[in-house]
Amino acid sequence: MKILWAVNTLSPYAAEALDISSSHAISWVEAMSCELKGREGVSLAIAVCGGKKVTSMIKKEIDSVTYYVLPYDVLRNDRWGEVISDFCPDIIHVYGCENAKNLPLIESYAKKYPMIISLQGIIHAYHRYYYAGMTRGEILTSITAGDLLLKRSIFHGKRRFKKQAELERRMLCGVSYVEGRSDWDRVFSECVNRRLKYYHCPRMIRRPFYEKSWNAEGIEKHTILVHQASYPIKGLHVMLEALDIIRSYYPDVKMYIAGNIDFNPKTLKKKLLYTGYTRFIKKKIKKLGLENNIEFTGYLDAEAMAQKLSRVNVCVVPSAIENAPNALAEAMLVGTPCVSSYAGGSPDMLMDGKCGLLYRFEEPEMLAYRVRCYFDAPKLAADKSQCAKEIARSRHEPNKLCEILSGIYTQVISDYNGK
Repeated sequence: MKILWAVNTLSPYAAEALDISSSHAISWVEAMSCELKGREGVSLAIAVCGGKKVTSMIKKEIDSVTYYVLPYDVLRNDRWGEVISDFCPDIIHVYGCENAKNLPLIESYAKKYPMIISLQGIIHAYHRYYYAGMTRGEILTSITAGDLLLKRSIFHGKRRFKKQAELERRMLCGVSYVEGRSDWDRVFSECVNRRLKYYHCPRMIRRPFYEKSWNAEGIEKHTILVHQASYPIKGLHVMLEALDIIRSYYPDVKMYIAGNIDFNPKTLKKKLLYTGYTRFIKKKIKKLGLENNIEFTGYLDAEAMAQKLSRVNVCVVPSAIENAPNALAEAMLVGTPCVSSYAGGSPDMLMDGKCGLLYRFEEPEMLAYRVRCYFDAPKLAADKSQCAKEIARSRHEPNKLCEILSGIYTQVISDYNGK
């Protein structure tokens, strides 16, 4: 089977080998490609649209995967046709429907080739939660010079989501098949296109998260890990309010925040990247006096993140909306006791009271209480840890996921050819 993946960005490893930039680590794509490429009878190609520096098609084989980097003029010229003619795929798998450069692929070739879209989020649903409880005044007083110059304030961010929602609608209406990870995925995609055939497939998680294991005896007590806190939807501002409450019970509580957050930019480039949301978080930390209870870890690769998860007391996913967060899957695989907002597809992954604890996103009081439940009762934490680990390791078992995805491809090809 010849499989062509269309992705929005490359893994740092592949990007470096191809000498192009990568905006972030698409960990689930990287993990699945590592498992899938070695299967008998499978040929895998990964295509991505390059930046302005890419003026002609790049093709290169790296570790048994054929990579195509399309030139920046993909919206004006049929570059996808060049890739398809060269690789001759049996099926095309589009990861996400938020990138305009994938639209020509879908509109020109979805009726000519079996094609499926992986849901990486439902933008038209995310749009309504974008401010995540922030008031207009809070947003206005946090705007930075970079926000104004680059038109990327929180207000601009919501407007971009609204525009992307129309792009998403065109993509979802242009295909017959989608793949997702939760009932929430299925319901919201079918609200866009009721003719879609939905397939369920959990994401592949990177190897280090299977290799580390949380143990109550080896943790740093009264610690919390939060990551992906770059914009309001991720809910860090609500977590800070909860942390203030937790501190009144546990003065020694410490929260680790993973990710590249720079509160004191020195260079012009970093100052331009200093966002209004970062400024809002900085002011909130100072207002609540939480400086001594927070540590920013910087970017953590898979090995470092798995190690951190194995050492903290609790992992919190405080998002206003999620379709099925990788952060939760990674923590559950390690066995870190988890607290998550009851949002989107998260309840499908973390069953409240069974393998973790849930709360309503807009209630920092309940978030604080849920975290304290673990701090107060080490046995509860250990029990939930074991249950979460068992469920996650069954759900994200690599061979099983390869079989599921291969089966989906077979079904889509068969259904497409039968029409």
